[in-house]
Amino acid sequence: MFKDTPSICIPIFKNNTKHPSDAEIVGLYLYMQGGSIDFINFSHPDKMHSNINIDDIQLHPKSLVLNKKGLAYLGIDWGIDLNSYLQYYIDDTIKIEDFYPKSFDHFYAKFYNHSSVSNIIPLSKIIEYCENIVLFVLPYWKPSLISDKCVSFTDDFVSVFHEIESNSVLVGDEFKKQNYMWHTATSRPSNAWNNFNFAALNKNDGTRDRIRSRFENGKIVQFDYDAFHIKLLAKILDYKFTKHPYEEIKEELNLDIPYDEVKSRVFQNIYGTITDQFLQHPFFLRVQAMIDELYNEYTEHGYIESYFYGKRFREIENPTPNKVFNYFLQSLETEYNVRKIKNILPIIRDSDSVFTMYLYDAFIFEIPSGNDGIELIETLKRSFETDGMTVKVSIGDNFGNLKPYLYAGNH
Repeated sequence: MFKDTPSICIPIFKNNTKHPSDAEIVGLYLYMQGGSIDFINFSHPDKMHSNINIDDIQLHPKSLVLNKKGLAYLGIDWGIDLNSYLQYYIDDTIKIEDFYPKSFDHFYAKFYNHSSVSNIIPLSKIIEYCENIVLFVLPYWKPSLISDKCVSFTDDFVSVFHEIESNSVLVGDEFKKQNYMWHTATSRPSNAWNNFNFAALNKNDGTRDRIRSRFENGKIVQFDYDAFHIKLLAKILDYKFTKHPYEEIKEELNLDIPYDEVKSRVFQNIYGTITDQFLQHPFFLRVQAMIDELYNEYTEHGYIESYFYGKRFREIENPTPNKVFNYFLQSLETEYNVRKIKNILPIIRDSDSVFTMYLYDAFIFEIPSGNDGIELIETLKRSFETDGMTVKVSIGDNFGNLKPYLYAGNH
């Protein structure tokens, strides 16, 4: 049903302030390509309930669906995530509150905690809200021009972060929900819900110590890439380091400074201006050439595209060569990791372990005690270490007390 014609689909959830895992649907607003409109009512009192079961509905694969991640909690996998589509092509997204009719604010202020605010709001106002969204989206909706890369971007980000997010995190004696949102300037996901920000955990206030495994005698295990951005850039620039990047850079540039300071200087040159000293190294010459090329592309075309998925970055405020490059590099990191997580998730599904969190270049798991857990750690390590990457593995009773893990490969 509805699968023959692309549509813009706006699910009406009972309460938009609830976590996506608590989502229940009141109805579906469908704007079909060509202009016809349908509202499928499941529980709103202002209209007769539809005899259509939501599980029987199929949409055209080029349909745009608002909050596809929320629908995933209901086992629904329709079309293309609307906000990810807008993010991909026009570097913009919908904040649903901006499209509320004035009366919505009144109902949400008065009935904020009501389990079904949408059943109290008049259906005419809900339709008005949907129409406001459609009017915004229509100028940018071109189903025949949607690329395979766009579909991959939207599907991969929704599926990966929905699956990780579906695992709440044990903090003290309470499980806290996660909420990954990648509709950010660089696509780096935020992860906060109910005033708890997993993407900005303080290392010094004891918060991390409270994050622990749900398994009896289980462990928190973290994998994080070593020299990640340098190796990632080397991969796409086809540069081969002869030894560890920091060691080679220190040796080639005759840097008489400690290892940690070499690492700091490298980051300063990658994220800031590359100094004349560092331009003496061929890797940084290639990086500088990329910086110049990306900036020229941005000034000429008004956008640059991300490396793996071709997502466009248009609205870079006060662009400079280094700022444009930083957008590209942070998206490169995130896209590489999303593709990596896609390969890791099937391994976890076949185990008793949990993929707990994703933090930029670190991946956190809860692994039960026993030999199966040890084997999984080494399987995961091998899976992460492709493309010339290496990971550091840390383990502990809680997230704030992780120690280097001695795996079979470094005994």
